[in-house]
Amino acid sequence: MSEIYLLLSVIAAALPVLCYLVFVWWLDRYEREPLWLVGLTFFYGATGAIFLGVYASAMAMALLAHAGVSTDMSVTAGLIAPLCEEPAKGLFLLGLLVGKNFDNTTDGLVYGAAVGLGFAMTENFFYFLGPYSAGDVEAWTQLVVIRGLFSALMHASASATLGATLGYFRYRNNFLQWVGAPALGLAVAICIHAAFNNLLTLTVRTGDEQWSVLALAIVPVIVAVLFAVTQLALFAEHKMIQRELEHEAYAGVLPYSHALIIPFAGKRKKDGWLPPNLDKAEYIKTATLLAFRRHQARLKGTDTGSKNREIHALRMKLTGMLERARMG
Repeated sequence: MSEIYLLLSVIAAALPVLCYLVFVWWLDRYEREPLWLVGLTFFYGATGAIFLGVYASAMAMALLAHAGVSTDMSVTAGLIAPLCEEPAKGLFLLGLLVGKNFDNTTDGLVYGAAVGLGFAMTENFFYFLGPYSAGDVEAWTQLVVIRGLFSALMHASASATLGATLGYFRYRNNFLQWVGAPALGLAVAICIHAAFNNLLTLTVRTGDEQWSVLALAIVPVIVAVLFAVTQLALFAEHKMIQRELEHEAYAGVLPYSHALIIPFAGKRKKDGWLPPNLDKAEYIKTATLLAFRRHQARLKGTDTGSKNREIHALRMKLTGMLERARMG
C-alpha cells in the first residue's frame, strides 16, 4: 500500500501542474514559445529554484536564530519563504532575457508560469509525503486538493507576474529592462506569495478558518486578473502583427491578402490561402517573427543594427519561400 501512495503522490504532484503548463503554453497562440525552452524553465523551477530557495531559507533562518530573532511559522512561511523563493524562481527568467525567445508580456507570462509550476510540483510532492508517511489518507487527500488547486496556482501566478513585468518592459530601455522591471515584478511576486502564506498561518495561530478561506479565495482572483492581462497582451500582439505585415505587404514582401490572414489565429489555420507546396507552419512562423522584429526595432532598448539584419534575413526567407512555391 505504501508504494501505491508514493506513486499517487508523484502523480498528484505532477499531473495538475503539467495540465496547467500545457494550457498556459497553448494560450500564446500567435508565437508559441519553443517547447524545449518552456520545459527547461519548468525543470529549473522543479530543481534549481527548489535548491536555491531551500538553501537561502535555511541561511536566513540560521542568521535570524543567531541574532536571537524568533523563527516561528509566521516568520518562516510569511516572510522568509516569499523573500527567498521568489528570487530563486525569478533568476532563470532574468537569464532568459539574454536570449531571443523572451520578447514580450505574453512570453513572460508563459515562462513565469512554467518556472512557478515546476517549483510547485516538487514542493507539493514533499508536502504530500507527510500525511502519506503517517498513513492519514484523509489529510493526504485534502492536501492534494488544496495544494494542487491553490498553492500550485499561487506559485505560478507570482512568477508569471514577474515574467509579465519583465516582458512588458522588454526593449524599453536598459534601466527599465534590467533594474526597474525586475525590482517591480519581484516586489509584486513576493507580496502575492506573502499574502497567501500569511493568511494561511493566521488560521493556525488563531484557529479561525476564515483566514484560510480568504487565502484560497484570492488565488482565483489573481489567476483571473492574469488571464485578463494575457488576453489584452494577445490582442495587442494581434494588432501589432496586422500593422507590421500590412507595411511589409505594401513593400511587396508578401501578398496583402496574407497580411489580413496571418494575424488571426483561426483564419490562418484554414486551407486554401497558400500554395499547397508551401510549408504553412514555417511561413506563418517566419512572417510572425518578422512582424515582431519590426516592432522591436523601433523600441529604445533594442540593438537596432542586429534587429535590422534579422529583419532583412526574414524578408529574404519569406520572398524565397513564395518564389519557390510559385515555381513549383
